[in-house]
Amino acid sequence: MNKYHTEILEEIKALAPKRPDQSFGKSYFGTTDYYYGLKVPEQRDIAKNFKKKHPSITFSEYITLINSLLSAKSIEEKTIAGRIVENYTDFKRDIHSQMLERWLNGLDGWVEIDSFCYGLLDEDLILSDWKKWSTFVTRLANEKNLNKHRASLVLLVKPVRTATDERVPELAFQLIDTLKGERAVLVTKAISWLLRELVKLNKKEVKKYLKKNKNKLPAIAVRETSKKIETGKK
Repeated sequence: MNKYHTEILEEIKALAPKRPDQSFGKSYFGTTDYYYGLKVPEQRDIAKNFKKKHPSITFSEYITLINSLLSAKSIEEKTIAGRIVENYTDFKRDIHSQMLERWLNGLDGWVEIDSFCYGLLDEDLILSDWKKWSTFVTRLANEKNLNKHRASLVLLVKPVRTATDERVPELAFQLIDTLKGERAVLVTKAISWLLRELVKLNKKEVKKYLKKNKNKLPAIAVRETSKKIETGKK
């Protein structure tokens, strides 16, 4: 554990309640990792304050920190790692896909996956090396690991919101099509999330896709996406 990890862990422990409910971490977050009981705003503040205190860490220091946090045993260390990755925007272009896949191996359950993957990619970053990123997320969707299935979908949630290049929503539909037969909640809710985000700029295409695949998609995805189309709300 390096000095930066130690600093973050001390802040986590200082904010943690005396007896956090470990059963909540397992039942709600879907992971057996230790749960310190921190609230989401507290985790965000730790990551935000870290960036303020250390605005000039090197890429090597940054990678060492993320590696250390993701090899830890608590939910909070892993979710804060994701927020740190999101905050250090200048380093995102230097993260290669092999490194990212190695990081994903240390994540378990929706909260760890979402905290790490949501916001990591945006349209500009994907388009800066389309072949690399499109190949990477497609490969994740075709692996046997359910956590990686969810990661492939969540990585595209933010990009499809603002996508001006048709390749981005097309890729999202391809991933959904690959995973539409999955019935694990970890994946079905992510399919629903991505479809609902696609509605903003691709409502006609989403309606057509729902009609064609109504009996093949998870029921929750059909229900929530249909509501989004009709009301604009989840």
